[in-house]
Amino acid sequence: RDGRALDPRSDALDSLREILKDEVLTDLKGAISDCVFGLISLLVLTLPLVDTHEGFDVARERLRLADGLLVRFIELLPQSDWALQPGRHVQYRQLLGFQQHDCEGSGLKIYIYNTTSDLTRRRLATGSGMMGAASHFHAYFENGACQTTNAEAADLFLIPANHGAQYDEFLEHRAHFKNASEVMLPYLNRNRGADHFFVVSANLPSWPNLEPLRNAMQLTVESYQVNDGIARWYSPWKDIMIPGYI
Repeated sequence: RDGRALDPRSDALDSLREILKDEVLTDLKGAISDCVFGLISLLVLTLPLVDTHEGFDVARERLRLADGLLVRFIELLPQSDWALQPGRHVQYRQLLGFQQHDCEGSGLKIYIYNTTSDLTRRRLATGSGMMGAASHFHAYFENGACQTTNAEAADLFLIPANHGAQYDEFLEHRAHFKNASEVMLPYLNRNRGADHFFVVSANLPSWPNLEPLRNAMQLTVESYQVNDGIARWYSPWKDIMIPGYI
């Protein structure tokens, strides 16, 4: 009843998202009166698909609505038979930018490229499971005091691209465009790319794909792999091993 048997990334939930959008939210007062905890469950369960099909800002509003309803009616929860777990989806609050922070007091200034912003969509879907590192690192720095919009003051440059097809598009195609270092990554040649970094959520890039960013740092969950009969590995001189997401 709280959706625990369903994977929130499943497209099978899209019919519920449509019902929520077209029928439930059009009569919000009635939905609250009929079954407020069912409404909260539906709001949270469909969030990844809302983010995918309706956008980041709509997903933020839906989560804000779910949180507000839970706070408002929390005293009734023990009397109901809804097994809601408010802390179960804490990663959604992180990914949707509800948790501002001071970057643990670090003085580093990090510039986040917006030229690959179209490769950072579906943040909730790509941020779930063991391959969610890229989405989480992007959200962390985006909501931290260490982010700067002044490239001249930046110590490091993050090239964001979420795992899956978006990451493949970035590393296998766009990074190789003839004018990539001028248009997409205009600060790449400032220090030959050594102050740039990107996140490898799974599968180290092949050497040909890595060539334009060979001096950039990889934040990677992999240290060594053999794919398609070709070995590839991270460099302990510049790359950083990070834990995988579960």
